[in-house]
Amino acid sequence: NKLALLVLGSICLTANAVETAPYTIVSSDGAYEVREYDGLVVASTPMTGLNYRQDRKESFQSLFKFITGSNDADQKIPMTAPVLFFEMHKDNCMAFVMPADMSLEEVPAPTNTDVMIHEVPSGQYAVFRFSGSWDPSKQLESLAKLKMWMKQQNLNEVAGPIYAFYNSPWVPNFMKRNEVWIQTDGVISSTSFE
Repeated sequence: NKLALLVLGSICLTANAVETAPYTIVSSDGAYEVREYDGLVVASTPMTGLNYRQDRKESFQSLFKFITGSNDADQKIPMTAPVLFFEMHKDNCMAFVMPADMSLEEVPAPTNTDVMIHEVPSGQYAVFRFSGSWDPSKQLESLAKLKMWMKQQNLNEVAGPIYAFYNSPWVPNFMKRNEVWIQTDGVISSTSFE
């Protein structure tokens, strides 16, 4: 039991040591939040969608190679959290968020032409937090919950969804922090969060 607690403690410390994308909480309602994000600079790569597990593995490897030096500056870039998934130009994409102190112009060019550098727009995002593995059915269930909550709060959907995964694969599923984000225009009904 002591060993198990030490291992869990070590996992928690490791997870908390990684820089996370900064945001300001506008309002909070249990597992739901409205957050304000500045533009997030990301490195992303498309996923074919033919094999979820294999796609995820290959995309992660491409992005990991980029931040460990496969770029025109041979520059190592610190790993941050979360890892993002979203649709762009009809492709499903995986993205690594660049450190907050690195501007779009400061990110070195990838040597892999499948890796793109761009920015996730600044603005307000409605967020629902959930635990568990990277499971497509769980993601869709969480998205449905967020959309229902947004409807109850009279929050308008601008763009989305974005899925955010914060933990390494070896973190137990019940301890994992996962989220789904939907960009909103920030128009909140007068009855929200009362």
